[in-house]
Amino acid sequence: MKLIVCYHIDICEEPNWLPSDAQGFYIKDCKDVRSLDDMSGLQEVTDLRLCAVDGCDGLEFVVSSHYLKPLQNLESLYLCSLKNLNVVVGAVEAIAKSALLPAGTFSSLQKIEVDVCRKIKDLLPLRLLRYLQNLQTINVIASDQMEEIIWSDYEGGEEAPEKLTLPKLKTVILHELFALKSIYSGSTTVLICDSLKRIEIQLSEEIESVFWTGFNPLPTLEHLQLGRLDNLKSMFDEEVLA
Repeated sequence: MKLIVCYHIDICEEPNWLPSDAQGFYIKDCKDVRSLDDMSGLQEVTDLRLCAVDGCDGLEFVVSSHYLKPLQNLESLYLCSLKNLNVVVGAVEAIAKSALLPAGTFSSLQKIEVDVCRKIKDLLPLRLLRYLQNLQTINVIASDQMEEIIWSDYEGGEEAPEKLTLPKLKTVILHELFALKSIYSGSTTVLICDSLKRIEIQLSEEIESVFWTGFNPLPTLEHLQLGRLDNLKSMFDEEVLA
């Protein structure tokens, strides 16, 4: 893999920092970047597989919903110590208006890891899941305000799908998420993860149940590790086995 590593540079103004044949990049302490949309040269990259962003205090979202083409081959997304990160995909309301995102959006993504991003409250919008058919791992650590991993962004009179599936999701690791209320709390759309093998939840004081409405993971689950869940009332949402 051709990996580009950059520290303390103005990647918004530097035209040659990311060659078109790059397959991955790790940027650290590049304070000027608000999102990947601002990064010079990204649109010319055709085979990006790894995106790692660390300590870039200006980053508010990873990418906007109209700028997703360069990420269609992305396999791993790593976000660390981003104190102003609000969402992964910005301008998500545009997804609702357009109904569909560009073909191939996040279709290769296998792993999302978020560490010490203390402002983000929700990780993945429900309407994005149809594009994440190869997602295998979600790992979220020490993100104090994270309330929900998958959140329903269908509002008002919008018709939500009856069922969505993450067919390859195997691992969910959630540690030190003190505001976490649920992995998924939607009731209109059933979320199916029928390859799920491992769940770890540690130090999450607000979560009341582990599994969500309409889904029973027990046939495939091999490893369940729970600790310091002070408000846990039940393993299952009250309707999960209905």
